[in-house]
Amino acid sequence: MKGKKESVDYLPYPGETLTYRTGDCDDLATLYLAMLESVGVETAFITVPGHIYAAFALDANLAAAKNSFSDLDKLVFAGDRIWVPIETTSLGKGFAEAWATGAREWREAERQHAAVLVPVHEAWQVYEPSFISSAEKVDVVAKFPDPSRVAASYSTAMKDLSTRELAALVAQATGGQAVSRLSPQAKNRLGTIYARYGQMDKAEPLFRDAAAAGYDPALCNLGNILFLKKDWSGAADYYGKALSLMRGNASAALGKARALFEGGRYADAAASFAKASLLA
Repeated sequence: MKGKKESVDYLPYPGETLTYRTGDCDDLATLYLAMLESVGVETAFITVPGHIYAAFALDANLAAAKNSFSDLDKLVFAGDRIWVPIETTSLGKGFAEAWATGAREWREAERQHAAVLVPVHEAWQVYEPSFISSAEKVDVVAKFPDPSRVAASYSTAMKDLSTRELAALVAQATGGQAVSRLSPQAKNRLGTIYARYGQMDKAEPLFRDAAAAGYDPALCNLGNILFLKKDWSGAADYYGKALSLMRGNASAALGKARALFEGGRYADAAASFAKASLLA
């Protein structure tokens, strides 16, 4: 235990925890982080008084986090990274519950200046990763669940999480107003929220309303939606309209170039790429 040299704890290897099918907070955190690191996700340990759990890094900056999450208090800002805290002992209750618990524990300990986040990659610089020798190797005999069950559970958890986050972000964007009363800028903002969560059927009408009201950035968003629909000609037209109204917009020029290229208009695409290069 931290601060008590007389306390000795045994930390099993991740494979051993899988085999034993049980473990305390440090065992489960180590297993969880090992699995994430094995697929290239950067991780960290979080320590609070008498407890340790896990976190993983987001591939996002502050601006992206503000656009994607309804409550930044659920994130940990440490160093130059943004982390998602996960209470690994609560994962049996679902990802959302484990995340909420981890965030709450961090906030409570941080107020007491007792929360510490230790990135695993930094820890490796001090403590080299250890390996099991052939003499002490424990065969992993854990029975893994059916992949279809894992996929179904993952889909359900992500759908519930997305529904919750989307509802909160929409409420923030509308401020309690009816959508019809929103300004063109607000409609465009609301459209980007729906689009980010894959609800293009709700995003497109909002972009069209905003564009019709003279909010030019919505034209680029319409181009993006048609590009995703593989309507190359329609996407190029919208990007072109945006570029004619926002002549210094490199994103519109690049979008037009990509749409023209995908539509097989290679000479026009080359010219648009050249223009985008000059504007970038």
